[in-house]
Amino acid sequence: MSFEFDYGADVTESSGIKRVNPEVGQQFGRLKSVIHLGQIVQVYKGKPKPPTNRVVLNFELIGNLLTPEDDDYISGLHPETGEPLNQSIAVNLTKGDNAKLTEVMGALVSKKEMEANTVKGFDDLIGRAVGLDIKGSDDKGEDGKPKYVDIATITAAPAALKAAMPPLKNPGVGHVRLSQLTIEALDECNPYMDVQNGMMKSEEWKAGTHPAIPLVEEIRKERPNYAKAKEKADNGADASTANKPAETEKVDANEEF
Repeated sequence: MSFEFDYGADVTESSGIKRVNPEVGQQFGRLKSVIHLGQIVQVYKGKPKPPTNRVVLNFELIGNLLTPEDDDYISGLHPETGEPLNQSIAVNLTKGDNAKLTEVMGALVSKKEMEANTVKGFDDLIGRAVGLDIKGSDDKGEDGKPKYVDIATITAAPAALKAAMPPLKNPGVGHVRLSQLTIEALDECNPYMDVQNGMMKSEEWKAGTHPAIPLVEEIRKERPNYAKAKEKADNGADASTANKPAETEKVDANEEF
């Protein structure tokens, strides 16, 4: 028996498009957006460190450039819509040999460009291709696949393969500094990891000056539970260890990237 209910108006059928995680493994992606979150206190070995600027890098996935007949083929596409999937990573703006930023910049900028100082900022890097090693959490879903995935490492894309890589299909918001934040930029951020556990814990948010404060209020008019996920005591359900930003060193808050 079908459920009959008078809603008082026509009810639209949902598209039913399910959000899916990218496949685990090595694939390529193009940088579509760099979004600033604010200055956030880092905790290292249980001790708080001075706040550091943090950004989210959002990549449009390309897959691993193999053919569907190959056993290790990864398309990088949504299985229902055929659109490229996205995967992001939060990076602290900290310099140093072991800093994640050093790895990221080494993948996006060639040694020749660094020596010639021809790349002036993140604006110049939008659309660039890199190699991405995507890892999954130990926690699995009903389908047996990892519940959460994250970018473990970022490497330079081989020059010989770049010609075979398609351009960005769905351009993002580009490089968005803190003062330039928009609802579109927030929509490219993870509501839990980047907004609730990022922006909302920043020094700017605590001071009531974060540009995202009125934007979140506006979003919640239509999405009341936006960035309101409940913290889990064991950190196992809402965010896997793979999704936690790397702990790195302090950077000058006024340094421009």
